[in-house]
Amino acid sequence: MPSTNKTEKLRLNCWTENDRPTRVDFINDNIIIDNMLGTHLESGTLHLSAEEKARVQSPYSFRIIQGTGEETRNISFDFEPKMVIMIAAGKDAFEISNGEIKLNQCIAVNGYGSSKKCLLSGSTFTFYQKTEGAVIYNFNNIENQYVVAAFR
Repeated sequence: MPSTNKTEKLRLNCWTENDRPTRVDFINDNIIIDNMLGTHLESGTLHLSAEEKARVQSPYSFRIIQGTGEETRNISFDFEPKMVIMIAAGKDAFEISNGEIKLNQCIAVNGYGSSKKCLLSGSTFTFYQKTEGAVIYNFNNIENQYVVAAFR
């Protein structure tokens, strides 16, 4: 027979000395526990997905790379960054002459847009060493090292 008293939250049996539990009382309590715990564990609002856990535990990846002088270069990550920032180490981000950028050594990119001369596609970050008009896009100069920060 079910108990005279029940627990406050889950309404499980809480037998007194005079109650006589039966097998079905235990089975019903186990079903209540399984349903409540199962619903809790499956809840996407209460628990992080594997991707969300990775973002919390390792929100970024930093690299220092040496320029190769190649006009086009790719870096692949083991995740799909939401944003990548790259700057020449120990250099000014920009050199400006007559109010216009002459030398650009800093770029930022996300999946929606970017600075000129870089692209983020999936887990691959593409950048360039190019001169266009009076502007030098100095993102892979063989004389420079670059700090690359990728954010999940």
